[in-house]
Amino acid sequence: MVNKCCVYGCKSGYLTTGKKVSSFRFPFYDLELRKKWISFVNRRDWEPTTNSVICVLHFESKYIKDIRSEQELQRPSLIPTVTPCRKPPKQRVFQKDELTDFQLDDKISSLSDLTESRAPEGYTTYKRDNEYVIYYHMEFNDFPKFSKSIKIDDKLHVKLQCDGKNVPLPPWFTQGTNATLTKFGALLNFPKYHENVRKKSDNILDELQNLIYYKPDGHAHIPYSSEMIRFALLLRYTSAQAYRILTRSFPFPSMSTLSRYSKGSVDSVKVLGVMKENGEISTDQWRLVTISGGGARAASDFLSR
Repeated sequence: MVNKCCVYGCKSGYLTTGKKVSSFRFPFYDLELRKKWISFVNRRDWEPTTNSVICVLHFESKYIKDIRSEQELQRPSLIPTVTPCRKPPKQRVFQKDELTDFQLDDKISSLSDLTESRAPEGYTTYKRDNEYVIYYHMEFNDFPKFSKSIKIDDKLHVKLQCDGKNVPLPPWFTQGTNATLTKFGALLNFPKYHENVRKKSDNILDELQNLIYYKPDGHAHIPYSSEMIRFALLLRYTSAQAYRILTRSFPFPSMSTLSRYSKGSVDSVKVLGVMKENGEISTDQWRLVTISGGGARAASDFLSR
């Protein structure tokens, strides 16, 4: 049976309140203290019984003394602690190292690696036994022609042609590689280089168009580009008569100007240096002509080819 507080108006201990609190029995052993408790109950002509109690809500904390020992207060609770079940850790998925696979797939070790399936986009493959592989691109206008081609020999050395003419290897390929094809990434970059070479050829036509309206001040020489000089020398030493006819309609360098170039009156070594910086000739070609081939005279002969 739950004891109910006997103080007038207090509802603690009643089921309707839903609140259970501690309570204290009347101190019958102390008459003066007992009178004070009866007075606090505030009921007329009321006397407590042995079951009468006053709940803890009517006492200040300083008057409540915990009779439990310090050891009992520090004793751990006997109620078991419920530990929630921990979910098992997810299995870690380790991604495969793709860099190693990419490097192996990109590597070219021998001519046998250069198959038709690895040809640059738009290029056809021609392979001759174990001697060389040619990737070429054909254009069809009035007649089919080989517009761009890449030839790789059994030593993985590369030669490039554009519109039937040999073109120098790009600097990004010759520097640090000994002009040897060791990666498919480099092979796939050659088509873009071919396009840049063809655009430079178109620049000669633009330069001729601009030179028609060029009027030099005084005796200043016409500022021909290195590409124009090389092209003019090629035409002049192919057919001098045809070149004279061309100079009547187009502002090509005169025969006397080309003669000075071919005799070395201009600094041919500097001209080759500029061509190397512009990527028109490879570093290997520049070194072969200017260092190993006899200096200015060899450079002049090279320009006149």
